[in-house]
Amino acid sequence: MKIQFSILLAFLLFSYGTIRGQDDDDQSNLLKYTPSLLLSKGQTELKVFNNLYTQTAFYDAGGKKTPLDERSTFFTSINQILMGITPRLNVGYMVFFRSVRLDSPDSSPFQVFQSGEDSKSRSDISFAGPTVRFAPFKANKHLSFQSTYLMPTAYDQEGIDNNRPFLDFDKHYWWTQLYYDKVLPNYFVLFLEIDLVMRLDYTDLFKQSFVYNPVKLFFGKFLGNKWGVYTMAEWAPFWGDQEVLAAYYLQTGVGIKHQVHPNLELEAVYTLFPAGKNTGAGETFNFGLRFLK
Repeated sequence: MKIQFSILLAFLLFSYGTIRGQDDDDQSNLLKYTPSLLLSKGQTELKVFNNLYTQTAFYDAGGKKTPLDERSTFFTSINQILMGITPRLNVGYMVFFRSVRLDSPDSSPFQVFQSGEDSKSRSDISFAGPTVRFAPFKANKHLSFQSTYLMPTAYDQEGIDNNRPFLDFDKHYWWTQLYYDKVLPNYFVLFLEIDLVMRLDYTDLFKQSFVYNPVKLFFGKFLGNKWGVYTMAEWAPFWGDQEVLAAYYLQTGVGIKHQVHPNLELEAVYTLFPAGKNTGAGETFNFGLRFLK
């Protein structure tokens, strides 16, 4: 089923005919506000991106895929509000909600939505913090940066003292993203994102802190004024103090976007992890929405 879906999406992506020309005033927000563009002064954007990651296998230090005796499922909801201050500066706030469930390998990953508070499951608001987005070059509005500082909001997320499963690290995160996109002929679009994520432990800054920098490439096509499809690939190395390349993962997937209302855009994405080192060998199911006014 996964292979059939990928083939169908690839067929749409590469064989759909050229859409008819449209005036800028008639374009939907899906076409006008590609991922790298900032909001105009006075605009507000609300984004909710829901990620369900589940695994029953793990990539060991040698990159070998090893089965696990349980299913680990993490649901993360990233909620962001962003406001346009100037055409080159946006400010906002992020809130992360997370759930985890440990279950048998043959269980459904969607059981995470029925999680309680016990030794096998947990839910909490995990992080929150301010974010700023800016376009440094006036001549190139399709190149922008976003920097977010996230502070833990839940007690003992690592489950050391409360006999609960691991939810996340009890650390601060400084997350910086570079965005660049380009609309190509026939309404194909190329999008590049390079992240620098620093996990900071102020009690032992040099030994407990961590850095990783995912690189993501998206290639897609607008199918008319309200639809878009894309494929993606991500390489994410983790840099350690004992071993330079402490871990990594490769993620690939397919997605679709739909402008259901002039102010509302929906997105669905499926991804898997075909390679890695000291990381999970799972898959993700994602659903997002963007309200822009």
